[in-house]
Amino acid sequence: LYEDRKTKKKILFKKRTNLNSLLPEFMILKRIEPYSENNFTSNVELYRINNESFGIKMEFFEHFHHIFDTFSIITKKNRIQIAKNLIHQLKLLHSLKISHNDLKTYNILVNPKNNESRIIDFDCAVIFENDDENYLYDIPCYTPGHFTLKPDNFYTSNQIKKNDMDTLSYILFYYVEGKKGTKKEIQEFKEKYKMNEYQEDKKEKPKNKE
Repeated sequence: LYEDRKTKKKILFKKRTNLNSLLPEFMILKRIEPYSENNFTSNVELYRINNESFGIKMEFFEHFHHIFDTFSIITKKNRIQIAKNLIHQLKLLHSLKISHNDLKTYNILVNPKNNESRIIDFDCAVIFENDDENYLYDIPCYTPGHFTLKPDNFYTSNQIKKNDMDTLSYILFYYVEGKKGTKKEIQEFKEKYKMNEYQEDKKEKPKNKE
């Protein structure tokens, strides 16, 4: 972790000894970078550390915390807005034909100072080529059942269909309401916030960089 002298932003390094293990995540991060403002990480670069190590350099989200660490310091009204933002961000990923595949509480960050949110850690993400948005329901989650509430498991893998939007619905229901949701409550929550209406969410045009 260091501060960029030009931008004054803090930069995070992710290091690997195998370049092939970094390339898929790097390609996905570059794909979403034009849409990164208020959504995802930016300033993404691939670099060689030495003959044996490689890394990805990206923006570090200062003042952000794991989503459930902010529950007690953010009002329900603002938690609802954060939930809506996260739904939008996931729909944006899907519109770019990216499935995150590893959504859990540790991969969702919230800044309690301004209520901004970020989805992070694209190690397990994949680019899907199927034009049918319903195909997202068939993409399995890489870590089924690993949706933790430090340190206790608050849902088990057989309770959640293994795809991005279903996983996010369980996390956000708990975050908004402060309790586990029944299958009926989760379904009503998804319908209320139109979580399955992928086709209605249009890709944002990236802003031109000067």
